[in-house]
Amino acid sequence: MKKKLIIILTLVLLLLILNIKSFLEILIENQLSNFTEHEVKLNLKKINLFSGSLELREIKIENKKNFFNENIFEAKKINIKLDPKTYLSNLVIIEKLSLQKPKFFFEIKNINKKNKKRDNLEILEKLSSESPPKTYPKKITDKNFLITQLEIDNAVAYIHYKSNKENLPILLSKMSFVNVGNSGNNQIKFQHYKDIIGLILKDIFFRIPDENLRNLIKNNYKIN
Repeated sequence: MKKKLIIILTLVLLLLILNIKSFLEILIENQLSNFTEHEVKLNLKKINLFSGSLELREIKIENKKNFFNENIFEAKKINIKLDPKTYLSNLVIIEKLSLQKPKFFFEIKNINKKNKKRDNLEILEKLSSESPPKTYPKKITDKNFLITQLEIDNAVAYIHYKSNKENLPILLSKMSFVNVGNSGNNQIKFQHYKDIIGLILKDIFFRIPDENLRNLIKNNYKIN
C-alpha cells in the first residue's frame, strides 16, 4: 500500500512539474513574441524558480513573410540566471544571460520598381522619414529589465541580398557586455539593448569581405 502511494505521489509531482514547465514555456514564448513582434518557438530544458536558473534549447525567432530565411534568430542554447527577488518587480534583474552558438539572419531586398529597399529587421523603415512611428497601446505598468552580464559566444551572422543566391556567413568574435536593458535604477547606469544591437551590426559590417555589400549597407544605414 505504501509503495503504491509513493508511486502515485511521484506521478502527481511529475505531472505538476511538467505542467509548470509547459506553462512557463508558453508564457516565455508569448512574452518574447510580443516583445520582438515575431513568432518565437523554444524548448525550456531546465528550470529552477528558487535559484532563478533557466536553460533554453533550440530557440527560434521566425522571419517575416516573403524573406529568404525561415528565421531571423536561432540559438542552440541560452542560459539565464534571474534574481528571484525581482520576479514581481517592475525591473526584472537578469544576473547573467549567455547565448551559445547564436545565428543572426539579416536580409536586404528590393520590393518595387522604384528600387525601394527593405530589410527583415525593419531598420530601413525606421530610418526613413516617410515611415510614421508605430503607436503602441498604453500599459498599466511597464515591465523593464536589466541584464547585469551578457555573453555572446561563437555567433554567426548570415547576410542575404540580391547579388547572392545563398547566405553570406560572417563569423563574429566573442562579445561581453555589462548592464544592458531598457531601464536601470538610481544606483546602476545601463546601456540600452538597442545600442548593443547597433554595436553588433557594426561588428558585422566591418567583417564583410564583399565591398559592394559594404557600400550598399553604408549608403542605406547610419554606420560611420
